[in-house]
Amino acid sequence: MTTEPENFYPTTHKMLVVRHALFYSVAVVPLAAGAIIAAVNVYIPLFIICLLFGIPCAYMAYSHLRDLRVTGVRMTEGEVTKKWTKANLLFFFMRGYYIAVGGKIYSVKPEDYAGLLETDLVHIYHFPHSLAVDRIERYDEIDKMFVPAGDDGAGEIRRRY
Repeated sequence: MTTEPENFYPTTHKMLVVRHALFYSVAVVPLAAGAIIAAVNVYIPLFIICLLFGIPCAYMAYSHLRDLRVTGVRMTEGEVTKKWTKANLLFFFMRGYYIAVGGKIYSVKPEDYAGLLETDLVHIYHFPHSLAVDRIERYDEIDKMFVPAGDDGAGEIRRRY
């Protein structure tokens, strides 16, 4: 069954959600097995570690699996109130890029992150449950229209002088 309310837009990166759903679902299996083995053998440290990582992975898997049923993405319009970068929870050597728009936090690609400033007006096209970002458009004050966030205008035929 697919759900497609009237405020959904066509998606361009459905494989992103498939990849994340597969990753988190596979990550939950050994963590759940470890928690069960630790509970049976009353090994508390392993049980706590498996729960500490297993519950967030299970939630992320559930959110991404729910997004597999939708056929489009939602659009949120708002001002970038904050942007920051930090290490990811499971892969501490990989950087994560985040922006806050409309009270929600979105994880974005590095090239989109670089193309945005705080107080930029943006359209974020995201999946409804996991908030995985499909694409971002920022409002260009010169052209008076929304352009892709990573686009600086250098690739256009007509240059802005």
